[in-house]
Amino acid sequence: MGEQTSPTPAAGRDKLEAQIKAADMTEDMQQEAIDVAQEAMSKFTIEKDIAQHIKRTFDERKGPTWHCIVGRNFGSFVTHETKHFIYFYLGHCAILLFKTHRDVPGAQGPFEESPPARGDPSPPQWTPPSG
Repeated sequence: MGEQTSPTPAAGRDKLEAQIKAADMTEDMQQEAIDVAQEAMSKFTIEKDIAQHIKRTFDERKGPTWHCIVGRNFGSFVTHETKHFIYFYLGHCAILLFKTHRDVPGAQGPFEESPPARGDPSPPQWTPPSG
């Protein structure tokens, strides 16, 4: 899919603009992923903690098993459940969120391979929110 930019309303604090790079997910779930990521980035400054918050929230809301990678410089190639994949940026921070079946060995689809996620060659540094 093509890149999309999703304006994000401010709620007490300016939220970072989301740029969707690739998605195989309903628009409602895409917006939920962006909202949860913005919440995580407002609460945490360490990328591992941001990823953990997003993953656990999606596990609770959508059922297991979700995986989340947050950072500025990584590559990926993953297999995901159909309609359960998004790769986007909030500001200069990349977020990859996808779901796999709990019992992956021998699991029955539908599964798809995602396009490789490639961070910008020299993305500017992300500044965590103050507070």
